[in-house]
Amino acid sequence: MEGGGEIPVDEIPLARGRGRGRGTPCVRVFDDTFVEQAADHLEQLRMDELVARFHSMHPPRFSGSDGAEKAELWISEIEELFDLIEYPPECRLRLAVHQLKDRAKMWWSTTLMTLNAQRIIPSWDIFKLKFKESYCPPSFYSSKASEFHNLKQGDMSVADYADTFYAMLR
Repeated sequence: MEGGGEIPVDEIPLARGRGRGRGTPCVRVFDDTFVEQAADHLEQLRMDELVARFHSMHPPRFSGSDGAEKAELWISEIEELFDLIEYPPECRLRLAVHQLKDRAKMWWSTTLMTLNAQRIIPSWDIFKLKFKESYCPPSFYSSKASEFHNLKQGDMSVADYADTFYAMLR
């Protein structure tokens, strides 16, 4: 039935005192296209609400030219924000990509084309993997591990040493 129509249903009793007239009660039946459009509309409203809430938290942006340490910090802050607000994985990718600018936006565009050519469905986990491959090479992590292992208190106060230790541990 296109666009929907009404089907008489004898089993439904007429409501009393609710302004309904007499006659045969009817149930509205909608076709699949209408239901899909309504579902799409609800999903868009939900996404609009998630985006507004996300932006109200002032998420960091990433340009792609700030180095491995800033990249690691950005992905960590974005993920922390997603966990705080409890965003589902399917929303995380769209919101994170929205925070990319300049070189990073071009990087994602190219990465997305490559994923599509390989028939890989982009997801938040795939994004994180590709992001870290591109912006946080293994040499970055090796260097940080070496710094961590060579950390000495020296002339730092205990509080400063502890702060440095926990920052490096993260």
